[in-house]
Amino acid sequence: MQETYRQSSYYEGGACGYADTSYVAQQPALRATFKRLLHNLAKRGLTGGDLLEVGCGYGYLLDEARLFFNRRVGTEFSYEGAEIARATGAEVFVGGVEQVPPELKFDCVIATQVIEHVYMPYRSLNNWPTVRGTGATFFSPLPT
Repeated sequence: MQETYRQSSYYEGGACGYADTSYVAQQPALRATFKRLLHNLAKRGLTGGDLLEVGCGYGYLLDEARLFFNRRVGTEFSYEGAEIARATGAEVFVGGVEQVPPELKFDCVIATQVIEHVYMPYRSLNNWPTVRGTGATFFSPLPT
């Protein structure tokens, strides 16, 4: 799967991934969704501090999170996606959550539509607490 995400065509109409449309074409809708998510988290007192977005794509959520979090960090398997996401000013690691240095801890971890892409999700999720601080929020919406 990792090789699929690393293909430059994954986000832009390749044989898999966003084959029917481009990720960039969905940017306005994605940003609106992420803004709504962030406002809902803020209403519940779940913003502030440091954010980790697992599977950040082009960084649209990380960019929208500027007003809600002091530090924004992401992970992305696509080299191209990670580079684009870095343009938001966020720190982005290429790969999965295991690429995040163990000394970094986060107040909020968001993985939007990621779990369904993970080969062995339960095993993978066992590694995620290493990046969460005490009392951290983990949020992982799934497609319906």
